[in-house]
Amino acid sequence: MKKKHLLILVMTIALAAVFSGCDLFIPGYRASGVVITTDEKHGVPDVKIGFSGVPEVAITNWRGEWIKRGLEGEVTITPASPKADLNWEFDPPNMTVHRTAYSLRFSVKDLLYYDGFSSPESKWPKEGDVGYENYPGGYKDNEYEIRAEGELDFRSVYKKDFPKDYRVQVDIRQHEGNNGIGGIVFNAATEFLYCAVIKPDTREYSLHYYYYSSNDKKYKLEENWKVFADDVIINTGDQANKLEVIKKGKTAFFYVNGKLVDEWEVREHKQDQTTVGIGMHVAAADTLVTFRFDDLQVFSPPKGED
Repeated sequence: MKKKHLLILVMTIALAAVFSGCDLFIPGYRASGVVITTDEKHGVPDVKIGFSGVPEVAITNWRGEWIKRGLEGEVTITPASPKADLNWEFDPPNMTVHRTAYSLRFSVKDLLYYDGFSSPESKWPKEGDVGYENYPGGYKDNEYEIRAEGELDFRSVYKKDFPKDYRVQVDIRQHEGNNGIGGIVFNAATEFLYCAVIKPDTREYSLHYYYYSSNDKKYKLEENWKVFADDVIINTGDQANKLEVIKKGKTAFFYVNGKLVDEWEVREHKQDQTTVGIGMHVAAADTLVTFRFDDLQVFSPPKGED
């Protein structure tokens, strides 16, 4: 009877170890930690965590967390950007461990927010969510998709909780349709917001300014369409364009595929700590248009930008 009870006890401990993620039966030690933004407000997903002498990397989840089991001896842990062209700088650049280590922390220099849209847990709205039952968008193939249909059918989403000055960057591609308008929402407040948008098919861009008219008691739109200069590369079809807005003070700089194309004077918020909307915008003139977005990044503004 005692042997039976002992066997049951051993099996119970073993099952508990398996289901709790315990390393009871895995040789070596484990290390775990998190990758966070420079202001420590957000975890950074999709970061590749490399380990010297180990071929397999760990990938951070949507909260920036990672874990690696089965390590042996002295191991150097090195984080890397989700994609080579992101070219992030990590602090510290690496760490060395030789035994079990928890809560190892890396941060990405100047990064305030990142989403590669690999997980719906990052909480951008999607079709079927409460309040978004008929919302035409959501996570698709590790990108974020927004659809617009009909004359002046505008669709925008944006995050809050950013400082007043920043640099926002996103990859955008027109996945379906023609003559669509897509871009970045920035400097959003209750009474106004701006959108830096492009129309790839016609090589045009505009600063869209939405504001509330107290005289008319409704929101209005001002557009400022221009044609891109000949030396600006604009990808059409299903190829992505990298859009970037640097907002500093009353000036916004607009870059497309790495080239400065315009700068605008924009309204400042009245409150010192006003939240800022950062996100994506899609509009269709007269037909169904689908845009997909990837690698949304928000940084502190570069030093020395006037």
